[in-house]
Amino acid sequence: MNIVVIGPGKTSLEVKIGPGETSLAFQTTFPHCYKKMSIVPDYWVSGDPNAYVEGFKFLLELEDHQKQNLPKFHRESGRNLQRTTAHLTCWR
Repeated sequence: MNIVVIGPGKTSLEVKIGPGETSLAFQTTFPHCYKKMSIVPDYWVSGDPNAYVEGFKFLLELEDHQKQNLPKFHRESGRNLQRTTAHLTCWR
């Protein structure tokens, strides 16, 4: 398996995901990789919980018709996102 890691640096703007390659967005890369490059990562990871906040807010604010553009996140992570959002709400 070939994994292309997309980081938060400027050089990530040049990333191209080829056929058969798996993409991994690191830290605050999501939602920027989607907004600027139309890349929906296969995986999204972070070592810092705060790096997820902007991406979670983006996902939560999507209209129903927009969710169709991000099927991976909503199909596979919907329940986990709701649980995580509940924890984030507690932190406010």
